[in-house]
Amino acid sequence: MEPHSTPTSVYGPFGITLIEASGPNFLSPSSRASSTEEAVLMKSRDDRPMRRGGREIVGRAALDEILLSTQILFLALRDEPAPYVIPVCFGLEADTLYVHSALVGTKIDLIRSHPVVGFCACADMTVIPGPAPCDFTSAATSIVGTGRARIVDNEEERLHGLDSIMRHYAGEKPGGNAYRPGTLSRTCVIAIRIDTLRGKSTVEPPASAAGPPRSE
Repeated sequence: MEPHSTPTSVYGPFGITLIEASGPNFLSPSSRASSTEEAVLMKSRDDRPMRRGGREIVGRAALDEILLSTQILFLALRDEPAPYVIPVCFGLEADTLYVHSALVGTKIDLIRSHPVVGFCACADMTVIPGPAPCDFTSAATSIVGTGRARIVDNEEERLHGLDSIMRHYAGEKPGGNAYRPGTLSRTCVIAIRIDTLRGKSTVEPPASAAGPPRSE
C-alpha cells in the first residue's frame, strides 16, 4: 500500500468505506469515533486516492480471496507511545474476522481500552533482484483494513469463531466435541467487525498481456 493513500469511493456491502489504514491511529469514517481527536484524524484520511490507482484491487469477493489466501494477519492495536502490532491466526465470516487469544495479556488490555484496530496481510510476496541495489523490487498482493474489536462472551459465538479459524487452516468444520474443555476454558475469542478494507497488487501480468511499458 502507498503509505498515505486514501480513496473516496464507498464499497457497497456492509457499508464499507475503502480507505487506507496507515499511521498510528488506523481510523475511518465508519469507525464511529467517540472523541474529537479521532474525528479529526478520520476526516484527514477522507479525500486522497491511491497514488497508483491501477494497482488497487476492488470488489468484495476479490478482497476476501486475498484474506483467505494468507496464513497470518498482522493486527495493530492502539497503544502509547506507538501502535502495538502482533501476528495472529484468524478466520473470516462475512464482515467479521475472528482471532483467538489467552484470556489475559497485552492484546486483551488494549482492545478493552481502544477497540478500534487496524490489520494487514500479504500474499504471494516475491523479491525480484536487480543488478544494482536500486534495481531490486518486490511483487505482492496485500490488503489493509480497519475494524472494531470486541471480546466474545456468548458461548455459541465463541465456538462459531473457533470453527471459522479452523476452517481457514484445516478446510473443515470440527465436530461438536473437537475442542478440549480445559483448553476451551482458557481461550478468548475476539470478533473484529470490518469497517474498511482495501487491496493492492504489485504483481505484474505476463509480458504477453502487459501491453506497452508503464511510464513512471
